[in-house]
Amino acid sequence: METLEKIKVDFEKFAIEQSCAFAEGEGKKTNRFHKKIQLLHKQAKELDCINVFESFLDNKNENVMLWASIFCLEISPKLAWKNLVNLSHSSEPIISLSAKATLDSLRKGR
Repeated sequence: METLEKIKVDFEKFAIEQSCAFAEGEGKKTNRFHKKIQLLHKQAKELDCINVFESFLDNKNENVMLWASIFCLEISPKLAWKNLVNLSHSSEPIISLSAKATLDSLRKGR
């Protein structure tokens, strides 16, 4: 279970760092954290523990909550959807746009 704890710690850390890198205009760094977050999702799926992200659905950091909501759409669809709707009204443009794009994609069945 050490791996699950590491996924949780790294997920929150990388999502926050991605948000900071974006705010600072560091595109390469932002993309690097994006890839790291995606790898954690892949690792959680391989370990059949995708529910590890559910504990972040009410995180105080909007980027953490955004990623968690996307990752939890299959296992907690109502809460994930609700979060995405709320995040689509965020004062942070990248959070708002990302949530809106995700909702739009879901509505179109992608």
